Amino acid sequence: MHIVVTGATGNVGTSVLEALANEARVRSITAIARRAPALKVAKTFFVRADVAEESLGPLFEGADAVIHLAWQFQPEKRAEELWSTNVLGSRRVFDAVRQARVPKLVHASSFSAYAPRQGSTPVDESFATTGISTSVYSRHKAEVERRLDEFERKNPRISVVRLRPCLTLKRAAASQILRRFAGPLFPRAAFAQVAQNVARQLANTGAQVAHTSDVANAYRLAVFSDARGAFNVAPREGRNVRSFLDAPSVPASAMLKAATLASRFGLHRADPDFMELSMQGPLLDDTRARNELGYAARYQADEVVAEVLVGLRDEAGLHTPPLRATGRTTAQYSNSAHISAQYHTF
Repeated sequence: MHIVVTGATGNVGTSVLEALANEARVRSITAIARRAPALKVAKTFFVRADVAEESLGPLFEGADAVIHLAWQFQPEKRAEELWSTNVLGSRRVFDAVRQARVPKLVHASSFSAYAPRQGSTPVDESFATTGISTSVYSRHKAEVERRLDEFERKNPRISVVRLRPCLTLKRAAASQILRRFAGPLFPRAAFAQVAQNVARQLANTGAQVAHTSDVANAYRLAVFSDARGAFNVAPREGRNVRSFLDAPSVPASAMLKAATLASRFGLHRADPDFMELSMQGPLLDDTRARNELGYAARYQADEVVAEVLVGLRDEAGLHTPPLRATGRTTAQYSNSAHISAQYHTF
């Protein structure tokens, strides 16, 4: 098979490329990104293209499937630019899939497309996808879901799968996280403290956190499945982030106020959108993905956070523009027990 991946150089995209490259049924991969990476991946040819501007049809010709991951998170103050990439760019991808007669489309939706959580009971794929009004990211994800609904109705011969993963992280995303949250005045010597604070904020929101490699495997499974429709993707059941950190509960209003105050002093970039999303997004029931795709997460939430904490300490990254390393190493850890042990050296 020949697979095309948009947004191929980010947190999820790099792991999807790895998962596909290790799949014997994949013959070749076209990896599309706005900026060319130094990263080398087996079976993969990188193409510079912006989904909001380039002609995508020729890039999709001959593809057996397109995995659409391209998404822009910043600059949050330029809403039109984000809309152009996220919503209009997604529509252009869908149109190009139709024009190139690609038989399979796997779209990256998100837990953020769902309405705000109602209690602590995990939701299945029938939960309302009206988004969270206070989050730009969520509103865009919900809007793209609506446009994908219309695309499916008009193109019944194209097999469409939409994955809705929870918050997705890995060690190599650490430098990207630091660039997003650490302000220009923040001392590098304090990055370890930032790492713990980020983890405690995640714990207090109660959000699920999946490992990017697990989510990438769900994309691989979706490509080769006959199933259609939406699938939640969540971490393996076990210890959650709060139990891992023994974090006390902090009121949401206090968390947002503290983040905003620190931003005013240049200590970090407040991201109310992210905080609102983490606090209000529902927990996911991934039964359908397990039963129909054969999805089986390897990582628990606490293991993911432990790995990311070590990555934050080391300012880890990869050789792509979104994940470029700012620190001492880009090496990857594969032993979660070793990672957990290193966390406790902070």
